[in-house]
Amino acid sequence: MNKSIKAYIILLAIVIGILTFLQLNKSTIIDWRKTFDPNSKSPFGLYIFNQEIEELLGDKVARITDSPYEYYTKDSMREPSNILLVNQYLTQESIKKVLERVAKGDHVMYITNDANYLWSDTLKFEYNYSYNEYDILELLNESYKADSIYIDKVPGRLNIFSVDTTNAKVLGSRLSFDYASDKEEKRANFIEIKHGKGKVYIHTEPLFLTNFYLLNKDDYRYAEDVFSYLPRQKTLFFVDLDEYVSESPLRFILQTPALRHAWYTMLIGLILFIIFNAKRRQRVVPIIEPNRNMSAEFVKTIGNLYLQEGNYKDMAHKKATYFLNKIRTDLLLDTHQLDEVFWRKIALKTGAEEKDIQEVKPLVEKAIHPQAPVQESELIRLNELLNKIYN
Repeated sequence: MNKSIKAYIILLAIVIGILTFLQLNKSTIIDWRKTFDPNSKSPFGLYIFNQEIEELLGDKVARITDSPYEYYTKDSMREPSNILLVNQYLTQESIKKVLERVAKGDHVMYITNDANYLWSDTLKFEYNYSYNEYDILELLNESYKADSIYIDKVPGRLNIFSVDTTNAKVLGSRLSFDYASDKEEKRANFIEIKHGKGKVYIHTEPLFLTNFYLLNKDDYRYAEDVFSYLPRQKTLFFVDLDEYVSESPLRFILQTPALRHAWYTMLIGLILFIIFNAKRRQRVVPIIEPNRNMSAEFVKTIGNLYLQEGNYKDMAHKKATYFLNKIRTDLLLDTHQLDEVFWRKIALKTGAEEKDIQEVKPLVEKAIHPQAPVQESELIRLNELLNKIYN
């Protein structure tokens, strides 16, 4: 056995030993984030729901990895169906496509702990936020009263406090302790709204679908009751592409810790073997100039085409919406009211200068206002300030 092979075997043994030591001493860390990921087995993932969705809905379910806008743009003449959305961020284009489908006779169930003004403006309901220590969710139908569910792990904050009673009705409520009034209060959290030939169901607490609650005693009955309002027909379950279950042949290996470590160890060993042997056997090869990376030029060209179109309002609206979404998800700030308190909190959390905050406020308000025009200079300044404050 030559020296290079011996060195390779020794190094491989050391790597295996280190990986084994780290695996044996690794402590299990529970991820309590609200991921709502169909693949995640963490407490607030949707793995159980994704596995049992056909049983809960009682009909055929198709998982769609396109956005609603992409899906219905490809083929607008699709058969009537139920549309299921679980805490997804939707663009205005996707929301409009969903509402168009509902107007034609589809039924949509949107389960979310955040709201978009386009839903509330179109469907004529109002919402607010509260901070609760716990929630008791129950449906108003007497047949479902016994299937209430107790949410005590970081309950959501979204409440529905006003609906247009001519075409909407409340199906469920949440009983919670309100810190502001220092008493228990009951608020609507599940509503049905007629829209054209179809119906929209909005539920403001997606936690009842997570692994933690579906595995908790009989809490799954509440989920069955909620979905019983949907008609018996095919359901389209829209999931984010990066959250959808992998179809890779390596899926089982990568999901099993022992096999995953063995796979990575084998790859590392193979790479080391190639490196050691390449040093001894590699021939002199001619220098070939690599192909130029045209990505930057391509992006610049696309950006120039977009600017030449002159739709500064649309670009400003997208930039402001993206900024507010990052503030809401990263800094956990309520973006429903952009008042002085809101901007003061942003300044404190980001360390932004007061003059930048004062300058960016009117630009953001102008960008999200549906009727206010935006000039090119304002768009450029808005982009500079938002990147400076929180990028």
